Amino acid sequence: MRFRTTYSISIALLLLAAGCSKQEAVREQGNFPADHIIRVSTEVAPATKGSYTTDNITEFDLIVTDHTKAAYSFNNTKFSKSSGEWVSEKTLLWGGAKDTVTVYAVAPCFKDRDLWDTQDFDRLPFYDTMCEIEAEQSEESKSSDYLCWVGSYQSAKTVDKCLTDGKLKIEFTHMLSLVRITFRLGTEFNNGGIPQSNIISDVVISGTSRSFWITTMMYDGKLSAYVPVQVIASDVKPYNTEWHAAAAETGNCTSVYECILVPQTMAEGDLKISFKAGGKAYEWVAPELTFSPNTTHTLTLKVGKDAVIAGGFTATEWVNEDSAILETE
Repeated sequence: MRFRTTYSISIALLLLAAGCSKQEAVREQGNFPADHIIRVSTEVAPATKGSYTTDNITEFDLIVTDHTKAAYSFNNTKFSKSSGEWVSEKTLLWGGAKDTVTVYAVAPCFKDRDLWDTQDFDRLPFYDTMCEIEAEQSEESKSSDYLCWVGSYQSAKTVDKCLTDGKLKIEFTHMLSLVRITFRLGTEFNNGGIPQSNIISDVVISGTSRSFWITTMMYDGKLSAYVPVQVIASDVKPYNTEWHAAAAETGNCTSVYECILVPQTMAEGDLKISFKAGGKAYEWVAPELTFSPNTTHTLTLKVGKDAVIAGGFTATEWVNEDSAILETE
């Protein structure tokens, strides 16, 4: 009986030691998942109408280049949200905690699944197909809002340093430009009574390029929208987000329109904004303007009965619709 008891105790101690060793091995992985599975979390900030947010993004493409083990490099792999968690279309594995990697994420997903070449990273990934924003935009559609994130680039990090709580934290930024036009109506539009509904209509922005490439060839490896040299000018119709009736006949009614444009520099006279105010047609011709990525550009147009003039053009980080609008005279 004593032999059996001693034997049982020895087995128990061995099992306990094995369990402790296994737990210690998991702990030694640190921030790296023991099963090597790539898991992600996402964040999109800040939120605006007509664009993606942390809550409404539902899919994106992930591109991983493993500089240590090429077999663990992955082309565009689609991630979709299911029950609040991100799930990849196929199981992806990290090669090892100390592998050096470069990681990109892009939203929305691309129809062509083989656009990105991760096997020849020395020449830098480059999308060789055109992307395009919508000609007629709306709050409901998010397809003109392209998001991007670069986890590491020339100073490639080891996998364990890319992870937070075992997950790859993807912090998306907006690749394109948010343009907000505030029409400020003169008091003459209050004659006969202050308009209670929006009298600005048929707003069209002309002269910009709606097409672009996504590339890492510029801006030190950050994903960017590249406008082709031969720009084909096109029209974009923004959508109305706000109407504010004047508080008194001596005040000004305001109407706000928004859209997303491709970052680019417009020469003087190239960009035009046409619209109607109270049924009368107007056109404003812009001076040289530059639209930048992940930026909100606010243009104020003062509309009189016979003319329209710019009241200010400002650029701030991509902000939500409740942010203050600055003006310059």
